[in-house]
Amino acid sequence: MDLAGKTEPFQHGLAHSGMVAGHRNLIKQALPKLSTELSKHTGYSLLIVGYSLGAGLAHLFMMELELGGAKTRFPSGTKIRAITYGCPPVFTLPSGKTSVLSNIVMVSNHNDGITGASLKCINDIFLKTKAIHKLNLQRRTLFKMAFNKSDHSGNDAELAAEALEELEMSEEKEKEKAPSGLFSKTKARVSNGVSSFVKGVTGDLWEQVEEAVENIPKTEHAELTQVGRNLIVMRRTKDDISLTRFSGPEEISKFSRQIRFKYGMFDDHMPWGYTSLFSKFGTLDAARNVDLKVLDIDQEEKAEEHERSHEKQVEVLAESLKSGLYPDLSCLQD
Repeated sequence: MDLAGKTEPFQHGLAHSGMVAGHRNLIKQALPKLSTELSKHTGYSLLIVGYSLGAGLAHLFMMELELGGAKTRFPSGTKIRAITYGCPPVFTLPSGKTSVLSNIVMVSNHNDGITGASLKCINDIFLKTKAIHKLNLQRRTLFKMAFNKSDHSGNDAELAAEALEELEMSEEKEKEKAPSGLFSKTKARVSNGVSSFVKGVTGDLWEQVEEAVENIPKTEHAELTQVGRNLIVMRRTKDDISLTRFSGPEEISKFSRQIRFKYGMFDDHMPWGYTSLFSKFGTLDAARNVDLKVLDIDQEEKAEEHERSHEKQVEVLAESLKSGLYPDLSCLQD
């Protein structure tokens, strides 16, 4: 497969050409076998699992099943789901929107950088670097700007949250390595050094940089994204795992429209990064007995919404009963 990241027509839109090639092989080799096995085992569902490149292939394969008609080769009523790990951007529609499949659950390990690794995003990095270089800013000034927390460098709340997060992580690691007194003294010296180092960085400099990167030439490369509706970002802490859910094209595009340069962006994508998320959690016997309906996130939400609506109707009816002999039944719905 070609991993260069160019695009070609796929399902009324454009998809990563290398993955389309791999997808064709899946359709040719895997689809007949899946059809045969599902026909032998009536009532079975199909769960497709993919990681990294395999995750991208899983997305295109799911599109072929759900939108391309390949699903008709399976027994009627076969439930199909996918769970993917570290999926890169794979598809887009000419309108700039994307198909959204609610039966794909995507998982990303904290700072995994592959979620934004499309040819367009990589090309944009070079264009932005070139634009900043044309400003003829001294290297020392650029370093100062990198260390400086400016009002012009992004959302303050987001910056603060990220800074605190990284600080807490570094503190936890350093406390394990060094005595508390030595750590606190070193931290104080570094903080004082950085504070004096960044003096002289003004908002005007940030405005120049922002204007330069915002006016880079438009590229011919398509802005690809993922096709799953739900993304679960997982982060392993010392004793637990935190999960944050992002739903819908707008929230998913925050990850796919740019490469996020973060500490650990490569390690978090590697197999050992994802393996560490689940190490010492659960057992093999428990995994074998997991009901795959837990992946039907949107259906669960609809059921909960229906239940809340029903409870509200009961409350209204009860209130109506208190008010007179003939209650108002107009609030009841099928």
